[in-house]
Amino acid sequence: MRASHEHHWTRLKAATRAAVGQAGTAEQLSQFTRVSEGQVNKYVGPNYPDYMPIDVVLDTELAAGAPIITQALASIQGYRLVPIDGAVEAPIGVRDTVKLLEGLMTVVSAIHAAIADETVDEGEKREIERKLNSHMMDVQDVLSRVRRVEG
Repeated sequence: MRASHEHHWTRLKAATRAAVGQAGTAEQLSQFTRVSEGQVNKYVGPNYPDYMPIDVVLDTELAAGAPIITQALASIQGYRLVPIDGAVEAPIGVRDTVKLLEGLMTVVSAIHAAIADETVDEGEKREIERKLNSHMMDVQDVLSRVRRVEG
């Protein structure tokens, strides 16, 4: 029996999507990692069981400017990453605002679709949980960067 569970895997997929999004596109990422665009799309796709190899995680996080996937792994295990003094963290910006709004709208849409018939079935519940988990990872990422902003 595996020690990790589906909700852990969902968080890893969400963190991978966030890291790839912050690094650019799957096509751009394939140019500075050892994997193809198609493989990157499998890593971010919720319906694929594929996860990034550790060296690709490193390349992706370097391109993203933040340890997004590593942070998710630490968080799942009850740890928090702390930057080394003098390390430069990726700044927050308009892209974060758009990402948070889009994520929130996917959650609202899933809830709205689920309650349209005034009941929530098991599939709808899982979909809402998946959307919420993904959105919470994005919120955690922005929150951690906001907390590090000096000034």
